[in-house]
Amino acid sequence: MSADTAEPWETVVTDTETFDCEYCGRPFAREQFLALHYGVDHPESIDDEQRAAYAAALEEEDAELRKFRLKALLALVVVYFGFLLLWAVVNLAF
Repeated sequence: MSADTAEPWETVVTDTETFDCEYCGRPFAREQFLALHYGVDHPESIDDEQRAAYAAALEEEDAELRKFRLKALLALVVVYFGFLLLWAVVNLAF
């Protein structure tokens, strides 16, 4: 697939190092993404070392998602109580 017709997620910058899948040739920007790809798309073909890398990458991704969810919840609480205080100030002032 040429760079002109590639989807944005398939476009690879050629001056950076990529990690290519040994089974399908798909390039990845990070080794963690390659490990996740192996576990999701090629689980029957990977060896024990790749399976361990997949488990570690999956655990790291879960931790990052958990952190993101906590930050999103905190932001939601701050916005909610900000609007609540704004509503209280407006109603008490008039």
